[in-house]
Amino acid sequence: MQHYNKSWYNLKRGAGLAFAPQSLSAGELLNMASEIFADDPVSLTSLQQYGITDALLAARFGSVEQVFKLLKVTPED
Repeated sequence: MQHYNKSWYNLKRGAGLAFAPQSLSAGELLNMASEIFADDPVSLTSLQQYGITDALLAARFGSVEQVFKLLKVTPED
């Protein structure tokens, strides 16, 4: 259980999995956003640094605002 304390995102990256946010399921995308917000400011800019665009969020969830609602967070910008 060496990886027990690692985050979902770090596990994927550490395994050498080259994945694009576009290939993630809606649940995985929310997971990734949640982990990003644990370390970075709650903002679209933080998500964009990891390749998560507003267009991708709108296509999957209807709007960027809906993602913030689902995660129960308030954007800082």
